[in-house]
Formats: sequence, C-alpha cells, structure tokens
Amino acid sequence: MGRHAADRTAYDPEHPRFARRGASGPEHPGTTVLRAMDELSAAHRDMLVELFYRGDTLEAAAAVRGVSVETVKSRLYYALRALRAVLDRHVAADQPRVS
Repeated sequence: MGRHAADRTAYDPEHPRFARRGASGPEHPGTTVLRAMDELSAAHRDMLVELFYRGDTLEAAAAVRGVSVETVKSRLYYALRALRAVLDRHVAADQPRVS
C-alpha cells in the first residue's frame, strides 16, 4: 500500500482537501491544476489522484486494478498528457490577445 493508504478520499472538488484557496485574488498554480482536473475523464483523474495525491506506488495501483505495472505506467502517461493539454488550453485562454 502507498504511504497514505488509509486516506482513500476520492477526488471531489467540494471536499475540503481539494478546496480552492485564494479565490478572491489571482489564481495560484494549485488552483489551476485543480480546475484542470475537473475537465479530465474520471479514469485519468483517478489515476493522477491515486499516484500523486495519495502517493500509492505503481505496484499498488497495478495490484488494485489487476494489471501490470507497465499498463499503469502507460495509463499514467496518457493521464499526464491529458492534464497537460487542459493546462495548455487554460494558459492560452488566459493570455492577452495581441491585435
């Protein structure tokens, strides 16, 4: 099990652990990532939360899913790629338009 195996909090944007801070001021990078997580598929979001937020190992994630570590690595790659695409869209939308 991962170092936070007892904490099985699923991603829930309303949960205090995922609360967005500083809503009245400029957006913080963590808030940007949480906003982007809302746009991911459940499978991608769950993979990222399990491995990065809860700190589970690749081996533990593979055992829970009944797949190989290589499959988990592949799914993690695609989840990170999807997150990057969403973040890139957010950054592009926040850039001032030059006429």
